[in-house]
Order: sequence, then C-alpha cells, then structure tokens
Amino acid sequence: MNQVIKVRLEVTTPVHISSGKDILSHEYVIKDNIFYRFSLQKFVKGLSASDRESFLKEIAKDNKPFYIRRFIHSFVLDHMDDILFDYRAEVSKKGGEVDGRFVENLISSIYDQNFKGNSFQGSNSLIIKEFVGVHGKKYIPGSSIKGAIRTALINEIFSKDYSLLTSGGSNIPNDYFKDLIITDSNLFNEGLFITAINRTSKNNFVEALKEGTSCEFMIKIRSDKHFKKDDMIKAMNAYAIKELNYYIPRLMDVNNMLLKKSTKMHQKKHEKNCTIINQFENILSLVKECQNDEFYMNLGFGGGAIFKTVEESVSNRKRLFTSRMDKLGLGSLEIPRTCSLIEGSVMGWVKCKIIG
Repeated sequence: MNQVIKVRLEVTTPVHISSGKDILSHEYVIKDNIFYRFSLQKFVKGLSASDRESFLKEIAKDNKPFYIRRFIHSFVLDHMDDILFDYRAEVSKKGGEVDGRFVENLISSIYDQNFKGNSFQGSNSLIIKEFVGVHGKKYIPGSSIKGAIRTALINEIFSKDYSLLTSGGSNIPNDYFKDLIITDSNLFNEGLFITAINRTSKNNFVEALKEGTSCEFMIKIRSDKHFKKDDMIKAMNAYAIKELNYYIPRLMDVNNMLLKKSTKMHQKKHEKNCTIINQFENILSLVKECQNDEFYMNLGFGGGAIFKTVEESVSNRKRLFTSRMDKLGLGSLEIPRTCSLIEGSVMGWVKCKIIG
C-alpha cells in the first residue's frame, strides 16, 4: 500500500548542508551587510562593449592576484545596478575580535579590511562554504533527511538484530529501505545567511539557514510491511532522546574536570561546553514535548557525529569519544567529540511536522 506524507521542516538551530563547493572571493560581494552572489562570466558578458573592453584589459595585466581580486571587487560594486545576481543573503551582524580588538559586524569588517589592504590576510581570502542548491535556490536534500531517518530506525528498531537489515546483502531489490523514499525539499532562499562556525579567523565562513526557516518535503512509503508512519515518528524522537541523554552527562563529566584546571584554554572549553549542555537540555525538552505528528532530527555539518551514527557495537560507540591523553590533559576520561557552534548555537537541529 502506497502512502505519501507531506512534512513541514522548521530549523531549530542553524543548519549547514555543504554542496562540497566553495564560493570564492571573486564570485560575490558584500555591501551594507548584504551578500550578493554572481557569476563572473555572466557579469562580463552582460557589460557594455566599452566596459567589457576596459575590464578585460585590466584583468589581462600582469598584476598580483590580490590586486586582480580587489579590482574585480571595485568594478562589481560600481556596476551593481547592471548585474542580475544569482541570489542575495543577509550577512551576520555579530561582532568579534580582530587582532585583539572587538569590532561590530565581524564578517563585513574582515571583508572590507581585506579589500582595503595590499594583501589578503586571514580567512583564506574569504572563501565561503556553499549550502547545497541549484539555479540560485537552496534546498534540503532528501538523501540527508533519509540518512537521519534511516539511522534512527536502525538504532531503535533493529539494534538487537542487525542481520534483519543485511539479509539481502548487496542485492538492491532486497534492500530493506528501498520502500522508503524521501524527496528533496522545495527550493527557497528565505532564511539563508552568511555566518561563521566557531571562529572566523580559521576560515569557517558558511552559508547557513537561520532558526525559523521552513520548507516542505515528502515521505513516500511504498509498502507498510516495513514502514509505518507512527513507528517512524516514535523511533526518531526515541533516538534523539537516547543520544542526548548519553551525550549530556559525559559533557558534564568533562566540565567537572575542566573546573580543576586554571588555564584560559580550559576556561574557554568549559564555557563552550556549558553552552552546548544548556542547549542540548533545551532540545531534549522540546523532543519530549512533541505531539504525535512531530519529530526532531539533526542534519548537516557540525551537529555531532553521535547523532548520525549506527550503534553496531560498543567499540563503534566509543569511537565517537576520545579516551586518550590530549591537550586538555584530562586523562582517560571520555571526551565527546566537539560539536560546532554558530553564533553561540549548536548546529543542525530541525523539527518536522506531518501536515498531510
């Protein structure tokens, strides 16, 4: 029996799903805290004959790379009204430190500083990690959603007997999950913003989705022999609750040890862990409050490998934690692999609601 389920996805914490490509400094400009993405080839093609000749003549000169990039940047800003940009996005206004001093609008400040100087300093010339998309629009890949659902189902339904999943071997017709189809979400640009993961100084600029961004996708169940909607929702939430309950106490153990240290490095780690613990506790409460038609999952980069891993064995579980001496000097204590933060928020959490 075929079943088609319509789902609305809403971003709870910032999400970054990489396209695998970088946006280079000559493929965008930032003006008044707005990011403009463009194709240099289309831009040049759209110029008037005289402007095109002037542009290409300057580019052809034997100048240093930083000068060429600065020239392109200046030329594009002078021709903003003539460009059909692929898309636009807000730039984070969060402040931060640059060379030991606090500045407002950190990303825009670093961007402007690079183009005013005689060379590009830091941030690898302002490369931005691209969010997956097509034709100037963004989307949540069905493969990412299915991966999260598959992981939860395996952990919650098949954890006592994984052989049920492998009886078909590599034979695709016998693949247990072939009857579960997840579509890509609808295309959108609303909610996209340019921000940084953890520290801008390490070139962690990304396109990400803001909290509250929403889109829709479809779940298609071709046979309810294996998959039932209610069982799937329960498995998703049970998996999230179990993993959060496993992660939080271990992070607290780490923090108790960090309190015994006095270095600035240990203090910063303690502060970050407190942020993660508080937010994970909040997410845990949200998951527990879910209605029968709602579930949570973690998508994309930076949310923590523990939320995307099948527990095939104890050793596989321990692989997600460090039990060796490390630079923190905490001995054999289980140290969770770090989650990334965007503007003080953990990454990747979304709420899904069945709407049809």
